[in-house]
Amino acid sequence: MESPAERSGSSGAFASTTARLHGLSRTVIVLVLMSCGTLVGLSPADAHANLTSANPAPNASTKGAPAQVQMHFGQPTIPDRRTKVQVVVPSGRNIATGAPVSDGLGVAQRLADSHEKGWYRVRYSVVFIDGHLASGVFRFQVTTFERPGPSHRGWFLLLGGVVVYFALSVLRYTRHSSDMRSPPVVRTGG
Repeated sequence: MESPAERSGSSGAFASTTARLHGLSRTVIVLVLMSCGTLVGLSPADAHANLTSANPAPNASTKGAPAQVQMHFGQPTIPDRRTKVQVVVPSGRNIATGAPVSDGLGVAQRLADSHEKGWYRVRYSVVFIDGHLASGVFRFQVTTFERPGPSHRGWFLLLGGVVVYFALSVLRYTRHSSDMRSPPVVRTGG
């Protein structure tokens, strides 16, 4: 027969083991529920809506405004009227022109000329091959505009004009002075 001290020791160990199992089972249940919640929370659109690359790249600096913006995604895009791209310059004007072009894994958008420095914001909505619509925003910075080199054409025209002016002046002077030096011609009848 067990003494009262032995019974309390064995039941204490049993209670301690039971408490540890309850704690462990709670942890396992919480982890399973979190995993299920994460899996249920992800839609197929979330898996491929990520922008994998762009030109100009997000947060990049460029010299001069680009002629177009190109974006690439993790799943093929399709032409759809819901696909839209806006490129807003620092003054708030949208410089996207024409419809965006979707082909394969990307979308391209032509841009109007812009000579504004600063951050350009690209906002897009893209339709993927499975019909999901995803959207996002990124920006890039236009830091400088390359100025064309000096044109010497204007100087050549000015110099040519000066040379022509002096040449005509010299001709006029020599004609006028030769008329003054020669005696008048007198004609007599007869």
